[in-house]
Amino acid sequence: MQNVHTPSARRRWPPDWALPCGIAATSFLVFADLVARGPSTVESPVFLAPAFAVLLFGLATGWLISRLLRAGHDAAVRRTADQRLERLQSELIEASRLSAMGELASTIAHELNQPLSATASYLQGSIRLLDREPLDRPLIREALTGANEQILRAGGIVRRLRDFVARGEIERRCESLPQILQEAGSLAMIGAQRRGMTLLFAIEQDVDLVLADRVQLEQVVLNLARNAIEAMERCPKRELLIGAAHTREEMVEVSMADTGPGISAELIPRLFQPFVTTKRQGTGVGLSICRSIIEAHGGRIWVEPNPRGGTIFFFTLRPVPREAAS
Repeated sequence: MQNVHTPSARRRWPPDWALPCGIAATSFLVFADLVARGPSTVESPVFLAPAFAVLLFGLATGWLISRLLRAGHDAAVRRTADQRLERLQSELIEASRLSAMGELASTIAHELNQPLSATASYLQGSIRLLDREPLDRPLIREALTGANEQILRAGGIVRRLRDFVARGEIERRCESLPQILQEAGSLAMIGAQRRGMTLLFAIEQDVDLVLADRVQLEQVVLNLARNAIEAMERCPKRELLIGAAHTREEMVEVSMADTGPGISAELIPRLFQPFVTTKRQGTGVGLSICRSIIEAHGGRIWVEPNPRGGTIFFFTLRPVPREAAS
């Protein structure tokens, strides 16, 4: 962790002159006491030994107090710096989530327009059917049912977006990992299916609960899925496979495999560093934030080439036994 230099951190305490002044004051008091006792006392070996002992004790005490005060101040500075870093990281994660929503804005507008237009068509058809005699009740019911389904579809899109954007305190709870993967994957696929993208899931049946912050984990899945979709844009095969399975280390391993052009071997070791990106207009902070989130959850994230062509991103999470959750 890098040190954050604040104005208070730059000022050393105790200052460098504190220890010499303490030593001088101690020496002066000892000398004054010797003078007060008279020349015979100063020359007396019986008094000189305790006097030097007092002097050494004063030096040691001054040095020890100086070190303790400085250690306490440095610890307070480190705590302040750590709190500031945590706050900045939280703000960066929030900014990244809002940036992702900005990239999805135009696609979302198109996707919402489709069910709303279909709803309007169903309702207009229902109005025309109501003007006919006799009333064709089954046909009217079918039109209204279609309108209802389209409204629910639009409401589902809005709900997923609202849950993703909503800002709140970081709260880790027992969450269903399959549900998080499916909802975040579906959100990432908004508008992508029209471009020939296919989303598949391979989640083992015994994979269930993890201890996680739902919004942050959805952000990781959404970011990786959107990156995969962009990478496959010009590829003949456009398939994203999201899998989850238990490992021997008692962790849950999530994999996201695409069929894109892949990542160069030279870039892989630096891929999760800040400001490293494969996109022309990328900021290079998305994968770095993903790594911070996963590591904060006690897991790790890495990338490997896909044997079928493309790239596979992996990350691990700690599972929660259902007995412990209940």
